[in-house]
Amino acid sequence: MNSIKYTLFIFCLYLFISCENNEKSNKEISYEIEKYFEKVRDIRLDTSKYLSIRYLEVNKQGDFLVTNDSRSDVILYDSLGNFKRDLSASADSTFPGINWSPSRAYLTKDDKIFVSNNAPWGLFFDSQGSFMEPTPKEYIAGSDLAFDSVGNIFSFNSNHNGIYISKHSITDYRDRLKFGHYPKEFKNVIDKAIIGNNMLVLGESLFVKNIAEPKIYKYNLDGKLIDSFTQIPSYYKEPKEDVRLQPFDFLRRDLFSFAKKYTANYSIHSLNKQIILVQYLNFGYEYGIQLLTPDGNYLLDKDLVIN
Repeated sequence: MNSIKYTLFIFCLYLFISCENNEKSNKEISYEIEKYFEKVRDIRLDTSKYLSIRYLEVNKQGDFLVTNDSRSDVILYDSLGNFKRDLSASADSTFPGINWSPSRAYLTKDDKIFVSNNAPWGLFFDSQGSFMEPTPKEYIAGSDLAFDSVGNIFSFNSNHNGIYISKHSITDYRDRLKFGHYPKEFKNVIDKAIIGNNMLVLGESLFVKNIAEPKIYKYNLDGKLIDSFTQIPSYYKEPKEDVRLQPFDFLRRDLFSFAKKYTANYSIHSLNKQIILVQYLNFGYEYGIQLLTPDGNYLLDKDLVIN
């Protein structure tokens, strides 16, 4: 069996330091990930089918949900890396002729799988990858999604109305609420560089980041801003200018240039109900990691970097 190896880590807290400010930290930079994370085991994913991971999520059972880099495949593996289900085959067998054009697969809070698609804009599967149903025609997808415990969908949007988050009700999937805080001076790169996770629901709060600033915004689930958290890493290179809007090939070049010149707020994740992980892309090749609580207490005693 062909396979590819991925290493999982479990988080271990050794030091707690809380610091919240808008100045650069004076923390020492550390490359010792082993000081903060303990390796659990190596897992090899079955790659008898071509695999190049674009997005990876893990459910409560430890199964791996992979959106392939080509974005034509969504594959479910068990906790040992064994192939379980090709979701495109499941959808086609249940709904022959369905327009399968996925951009990303997500795990919902109620143990379902949601595939963001192109007309229909969303497809629901059960936890084992069996196709259930498409979303109603009233639902129009955003670029990035998060889900609350009852099934409401939060989506990132950029259109003639500006850049904002919308909340789609589980009852009719219409966007009943629009909110968000995004720096206007970086609207182009925020609009075009949809990388990593841009938001997550933890408990009764929605946490949101954007690529252009090292800040985490905390909202309640009705879109009211509760707080914002900032601790600027010592390695942080502040963005000075937005990218230009131009044809795709030139825009892609400018996006890569932005990522190499500055530090990008790359992705946000929940390790558990009490710890949020923020990932930075520094100068295009190093990944910085911050850990904080939902109340904004930053936990690491050093600025952790992985290269």
